[in-house]
Amino acid sequence: MVQNLKPDVVVVDPLSALEGGGSLAQASTMVLRLVDYLKCEGATALYLSVQEGDDKTSLNISSLMDSWITIRNGARERDLERQLFIVKSRGMSHSADVRQLCIGAGGVQVSERKGK
Repeated sequence: MVQNLKPDVVVVDPLSALEGGGSLAQASTMVLRLVDYLKCEGATALYLSVQEGDDKTSLNISSLMDSWITIRNGARERDLERQLFIVKSRGMSHSADVRQLCIGAGGVQVSERKGK
């Protein structure tokens, strides 16, 4: 489909689903091939993954990604808030600040985290 449609953007959701298709080594190899293939085709790829805990994945793909953005649910007083931060962005300067992410009727808004 990528060769026929020549998309500008490809979304893989969830990337972590590839772990169930074989051994961890096979899944890691598949991800490496997929990342390389999409880069060679000139498509911007967005890989989504739901994970627990820290910013590591069992697929060990951090070194393959040019930019890594984490969205995590956090508690603020008695409310739940989504927090967005950039773990890395190769070749460009970026903020290390944790920002609040709001998704609502007005669309997606990223703002300064309250209390900073």
